[in-house]
Amino acid sequence: MKLFLLLTTLFALASSISLTAAEGVANPGLVATYTEGKHEIFTTAPTPNFVLGDRDSIHPQLGTAFTAKWNGFLKIEKRALYTLTYDGAANAKVLLDGQVLSTKPIELDLGEHPIQITFARKPGAARGQLLWSSDFFAIEPVPPAVLLHIDLKPEAALQSRIEEGQLLVEQLNCTACHHTTSTTLIPRPAPDLSAVGTRLHPAWIASWLTAPRAFRADTAMPKVPLNADEVRDVAAYLATVKNPKNKVKEPQPSISHIETGRQLVDTVGCTACHGGAKGHSLEGLGSKWLPGQLAEYLLNPKSVDHSGRMPSMLLAKEEAQAIAEFLVQSKKPEFEAKSASGDIKHGGQLFQSQGCVNCHVMESSPTKSLAFTGQPATSFEKLTGADKGCISAHPGGRAMDYGLSVTQRELIAAFMDSVRATPMVTAAPVYEFQHRAQAFGCVNCHELNASMPSDSTERVPQLTNVGGRLRREWIGEVLTQKRRVRPWLRRRMPEFDA
Repeated sequence: MKLFLLLTTLFALASSISLTAAEGVANPGLVATYTEGKHEIFTTAPTPNFVLGDRDSIHPQLGTAFTAKWNGFLKIEKRALYTLTYDGAANAKVLLDGQVLSTKPIELDLGEHPIQITFARKPGAARGQLLWSSDFFAIEPVPPAVLLHIDLKPEAALQSRIEEGQLLVEQLNCTACHHTTSTTLIPRPAPDLSAVGTRLHPAWIASWLTAPRAFRADTAMPKVPLNADEVRDVAAYLATVKNPKNKVKEPQPSISHIETGRQLVDTVGCTACHGGAKGHSLEGLGSKWLPGQLAEYLLNPKSVDHSGRMPSMLLAKEEAQAIAEFLVQSKKPEFEAKSASGDIKHGGQLFQSQGCVNCHVMESSPTKSLAFTGQPATSFEKLTGADKGCISAHPGGRAMDYGLSVTQRELIAAFMDSVRATPMVTAAPVYEFQHRAQAFGCVNCHELNASMPSDSTERVPQLTNVGGRLRREWIGEVLTQKRRVRPWLRRRMPEFDA
């Protein structure tokens, strides 16, 4: 009886320990420490896997001669014999349950097993991939779902905030004015305005310049420091910038087209990026766009959006027209009020001197774009995270007003302080992949490691370990060359610009 009670107690204790660990490792991924000289970066990584060229690093703020260490737990859900290897990195050291990993099968019990991987980079290309196999499955990459961590240093939380700040800096196109030496910061250019007067309603342009966030709360367009008369002048100038070769005929409204457009918006994937509380709102587009022009944009988004953030949904002309007719049914009357006429010449001068051409392309001829005529802004690496300029609570002078929240200002400041101390100068493909997958909305449709899609109406292929399944050339063809093999999916894989 005593033996039974002892065993029961031990079993309960073991269960409690495992349960406590499980509760502590609610966050997926491994704690990663990347070191080069005196500079250390603490972050989390979904896996310890990487592929690096000669000049690549594990992080853009580190050089190529770095040391990486990943700590966490390997979660075992079935007691069995397992064989683990860290493929490709001969100079790596792997500890599992405190023991150096060997190539022989080891029996692992249910629960979380401490794992640590240390890798010292040597000159040349490098790669590492954690693999495993068992008597009930063949060799494969260890999935991110079973790599967990308990303790996260405060420095890692700060690094997460820095990376969020980077996304904001790129989204807001800060380096268009504050030029940077970084080769890894990819800003988001604003729409091409070379034919803006052809496609948009003139009244909307003036209202937009006056209060952009009243039209779209999450816009990257700032409130430019212009008074009411200057706004009228710039709006008057932009309304005259037209494409003389435009031959688009505006369609007659059709109830059947509108209904077809509504159905297409719901099915092809528009709502993955444009739906929900965090989606890019499509409200009020009837006050902004002419339907025929909107259809042309949907057929070829990169003609206006050179950033590539709005990809082509591979629409047929009839589909684009139906979607456009549906979208322009939504209007905001306050953005349709006509303003007094302005000084077109003065508006053109303001457009160049106020920095509009830093973000927007405006072609003065088929081969030449307008140039900025104002005073250059401070370079990005010299900016401080202090409460001033565009990230001030109350921007003044020449500063743009992005309507940033306290949290957003803090995130941008954290990123500024980080890159001022250690610039982002090294290509880091693993880091950049995770970053771009967020920036371009891939995670809105696809499961990627611990990130679940915002739109789950239809299950699409996951991106976790996609490189272990598909050839690099094939992935490129899917992204940029319309390669498609799943015609049964209603949601469409967009085509991105190369």
